[in-house]
Amino acid sequence: MRKLKQKTLSKKRRINTSGITLIALVITIIVLLILAGVSVAMLTGENGIITQAVRAKNETENAQENERNILENLERLVEGKVDSNGCFTESSTINGGEASSNNPTIPSGFKPVNTETSNWGDGTSNPTEEAVNEGLVIEDNQGNQFVWIPVDGKNLKYEKHTYATEKVDDTKSITSDTGNGNWSTHWYRNYSDWVDDGGDNSSVEKYGGFYVARYEAGVPENANFYAVNDGDAYYNNLTNPSKNVITCLPVSKKGVQVWNYISQVNALEVSRKMYNSSSVESSLIDGYAWDTITQWLSNSNYNVTDSRSYGNYFGESFSFNGLYATHSYENGMWIIATNYSKGEHTKLAEERIEIATGISERNKVKNIYDLAGNAWEWTTETGEHNGTGTTYAVHHGGGFDYRGNNATISCRNGYDSTSYTGIAIGFRVVLYLV
Repeated sequence: MRKLKQKTLSKKRRINTSGITLIALVITIIVLLILAGVSVAMLTGENGIITQAVRAKNETENAQENERNILENLERLVEGKVDSNGCFTESSTINGGEASSNNPTIPSGFKPVNTETSNWGDGTSNPTEEAVNEGLVIEDNQGNQFVWIPVDGKNLKYEKHTYATEKVDDTKSITSDTGNGNWSTHWYRNYSDWVDDGGDNSSVEKYGGFYVARYEAGVPENANFYAVNDGDAYYNNLTNPSKNVITCLPVSKKGVQVWNYISQVNALEVSRKMYNSSSVESSLIDGYAWDTITQWLSNSNYNVTDSRSYGNYFGESFSFNGLYATHSYENGMWIIATNYSKGEHTKLAEERIEIATGISERNKVKNIYDLAGNAWEWTTETGEHNGTGTTYAVHHGGGFDYRGNNATISCRNGYDSTSYTGIAIGFRVVLYLV
């Protein structure tokens, strides 16, 4: 009997022991699962170990890249390859390789500038094709900026291009509006005596392109005709001292007053004076350069015969923030010009507003501002027109005084003489590498 009891107790102990072990095992598993969940969260969450490790890795790599760029710039500075402003002391491509349309030469006195859409890269190889096609920017030590136009001779050639808006019936009056904005006027008579010797085809072929001012030619702030703030009023555009001078140089900077009221002759002279060095020469934009840029935009599906979506024209509305003046044109003449104002403004469709250079992102294409509208832009193309005794000059791109489906970016207007000055005509500078 005693043996039987002992066996029974021994069996219960085994059962109880087994039961405790099973419960402990279940609890252990649950605890492990909880710990695993916490561990996973700690590893992979927004602030998890892995996420933080990846972030730290990226930050380290970025810091190393920045340090490498700083060291490279310091090395260039020590070696005399760049000055204290980061500008090249000798003309070179970004990677020191052979110049081409996709590996542009940065002229001496300029530095590469990265934008949101176009990056020069890390300096070890040529820029990407995408970056080149979006418009690589360079800047001199005064802050003037220019955009590279890649002319490979195949996809883009440095030549005159033909568009539908070039030649219009010249028997109609300039004030004849068809009602839909399609003006019938003698924009560009097809005379045989038009000449254009302002370009530099040899430079374009040698270096694979040229540079164009990122902004319309602006008034330097030290000029006595710059719109200076005097309390809440700015100098009136029509009562300023004359802008038709050659005593100062244009600028290619954002947010400054457009240099209008200058003749084609004087625009040509001040453009040539802007740069004349052993590495680069400046000029008033020529017809070849303008048409090449227009074709470059057309290749990227910009509508060049209807520029309303990216130009400052009469009939279009958009918002901007900066210096501007509202003008009025009635009965064939300009009769009102407001004082310049500065601030945020939404242009009504029927307003004729002159805006400062580059203050509207809407009006930017491939990093170039205001090619379409704002101010018409003089070119080097001229002609006497069958012995009339008057030399005329072509201006392009339309202005704030016309509609963007007739005075388009591709439009040639040969109506005005080389000595004419106007509220809606300015100019733009190009650079050719030497």
